Amino acid sequence: MLRLGLLAALCIGTAAAACPTCVGPRLGDSEHDVSLTSSTTFGIDWLGKDIQRDELREEVGAAFAVRPRLGLELDVPLVWRWLLYSGDRATSWGVADALLQARVDVLRAEVPESSDTLSLIGGAQSSVSPLTSDPYASQVGSNALTPRVGVQFRHADQGWGVSTQLLGGWPIAYSAQLQAGRWASLTAAADYQATRIIRVQVIASLKAQEHALWSGAPVAATGFFAGFVGAQLGIRATKWLALNAAVFTPVFCVSDGYQHSPVFRLTLDVL
Repeated sequence: MLRLGLLAALCIGTAAAACPTCVGPRLGDSEHDVSLTSSTTFGIDWLGKDIQRDELREEVGAAFAVRPRLGLELDVPLVWRWLLYSGDRATSWGVADALLQARVDVLRAEVPESSDTLSLIGGAQSSVSPLTSDPYASQVGSNALTPRVGVQFRHADQGWGVSTQLLGGWPIAYSAQLQAGRWASLTAAADYQATRIIRVQVIASLKAQEHALWSGAPVAATGFFAGFVGAQLGIRATKWLALNAAVFTPVFCVSDGYQHSPVFRLTLDVL
């Protein structure tokens, strides 16, 4: 049976443009053919010295095991954003980029004590909310259709496992008003089943993001190369219900002014 959500492919880089809550993989664990997820994430970022964005993201997702080695994942995020422009405040909200992707296990080796799985990832995400007349920092969507491809490897052993994933996206803009930058991310994670109901995970991620273009001109402080580390504590209350709490923090960022705060995420997995 396909194990859904071991490294859910919702990694840093879920959005096709930089945003305050687009950091860290959402890791879960389900052995069922269908898994439903609700997650709440809060983060802050800065586009240079003059723009601060506080963001709350509520995501609803589902994963389906179509075949023993084929899984589909769907994710729809709703975003609330509070902005500070050189002392002036503004708000925006809307549905951010929706995601649909597949994961295929192309190679799987199993012995009684462990297993190794190599998977290919492919899909696309698309902006749902239209552009508004507000500045770039207020836009909650990427204004693009973004094909994304990746590869993932996982080794699972008695009570522990390690995963790594390489993922990238190439946004195709719907209009010249906003053109999101290409991105790529590399994520590694290790997990340990401490008790029957408690699972601990540590995560490290690298992300490279191109500058966005607004009316054809590069938007300052939107391109960067950054590294993040994080940890997640999961509690499986029953066979059908699990609660995960995670925190991710930046360790470095090479940019012309982009900065990120720690990100906090609470996830509920059903089934």
